[in-house]
Amino acid sequence: MVSSRDRSRHEVDDEPLGAAEGEQLALGQKRLILSIVVSYVGSRVGAEIAVWVVVCVAAASVALTVDGVLKIGKALRWSTSTIAISLVLMLVPLVNLIVLLWVNGKATGALRRAGYRVGLFGASR
Repeated sequence: MVSSRDRSRHEVDDEPLGAAEGEQLALGQKRLILSIVVSYVGSRVGAEIAVWVVVCVAAASVALTVDGVLKIGKALRWSTSTIAISLVLMLVPLVNLIVLLWVNGKATGALRRAGYRVGLFGASR
């Protein structure tokens, strides 16, 4: 029998998701989408609000992004180094958008293979 460590990356990505992994993946994707919305709203209203509110909104956006990437990475069985590199790259302006699209694309593909309907605001059964 071949262990999961001996399988190629492609084979691991094609394994079916369990119910718990699917729910974690859907939740992680929703958190990523919410972080984008929070970040956008915070950047648009930031000039009219106190600085401490902007800092809180930015912290909430970062926390949602980190939580979303961690949940997606664990549900897709990514290595710790892949998750860490993704999180570090999320801190680099413009690169974070590319990484965000890549992570979201991986999550969307896995959710669709698992039978979820994926829309603009995340996945539903």
